[in-house]
Amino acid sequence: MPGMAGFDFVIAGMGPAGVAAAYRLSKLGYRVALLESNSRPAGKPCGWGLPEADWLPVPVPKEAIVERIRGARLLVDGREAVEVEGWLRGYIINKPRFLEAIASDAGVEVFYRAPLLLRRRQARLPGRGLVDVDLQRTIAATGVAYYDKEKIVAVEYLVHATEGCFDRSTLLIDFDTRIVGYYWLFPSTNGLYQVGAGGYTDASTLLRALERWIEHLGCPIRRASTPRGAPIAVGGLSLRRLNGVPLAGEAAGFVLPLTGEGIRPSMASGAAAADALARGRDPLEAQAATRAARAVRVQRRILERVKSMEPSRRAELLSSIPARVHAEVALGTLRLGVIARELAGRPRLAARLLRLLS
Repeated sequence: MPGMAGFDFVIAGMGPAGVAAAYRLSKLGYRVALLESNSRPAGKPCGWGLPEADWLPVPVPKEAIVERIRGARLLVDGREAVEVEGWLRGYIINKPRFLEAIASDAGVEVFYRAPLLLRRRQARLPGRGLVDVDLQRTIAATGVAYYDKEKIVAVEYLVHATEGCFDRSTLLIDFDTRIVGYYWLFPSTNGLYQVGAGGYTDASTLLRALERWIEHLGCPIRRASTPRGAPIAVGGLSLRRLNGVPLAGEAAGFVLPLTGEGIRPSMASGAAAADALARGRDPLEAQAATRAARAVRVQRRILERVKSMEPSRRAELLSSIPARVHAEVALGTLRLGVIARELAGRPRLAARLLRLLS
């Protein structure tokens, strides 16, 4: 590769999928160039949650952990639905530090402000200008801008909350059946919290709805940052190539459509694509075979079903699901034995859910 001699593979995008792909290839003994078009990764609004670490193809750096998560409160239209505690294990991370630490640990060479120009088969590197890229040895983990299916809007900002108002080891998620969306309050760095919302409406309406939701939390809250907004891929998998380059991560639809969670599924996607590329196999087929891909497909089917319901039916369904089943679906673990056992006394609900999960 003129201009990039010495690199075996190029990964475009320093989000979760790109970092996981670069990490996997580096650990296999290859020299990897990781291109990030911005000056730092993780600029998109995100709750920074890793509710379970079992899908992660990378270790969680200790220096990136903000809080350890031990539970979750799930509400529907502001009313308590289920409380999950005792068996949920995860983290809130500092996402930029998380991504940078993994890349550093792998010995990957990172180029910031270095966009991949697919049509030109080149990358623009600071201080070097345009350099040629071998697209047959490239993965594009280039985010939601490259996603071609349904998206929703998400908005988020940081807040101060009165000490003791919220348990920092517990996630708070509230499903809004009117907009087929959700609100969240997660602990963040420096004692702050991230509050956000995503759903089927425009950004300004969503921001107003988020402000009303915060008012009803019953705790004095003060804004600590300006709002940020971004689209989220919720249309399901889009396993494809651009100019022959396989897409991975959110660009390929690896976001859980019901919850908007993208770090874990995108990392699973990136690692699978990298493994396949290194072994001369099809990166798209490898991604399609992951547990993350199954979770995305199942959640997309459920989302389509929920969207077709009247709001009252949505609320009834979401409120009727036991806590463990909520967690199996929301986390994407989807263990049919666990779900069937939890719904043993409710055959109609079990039949409805198991049809969607199979």
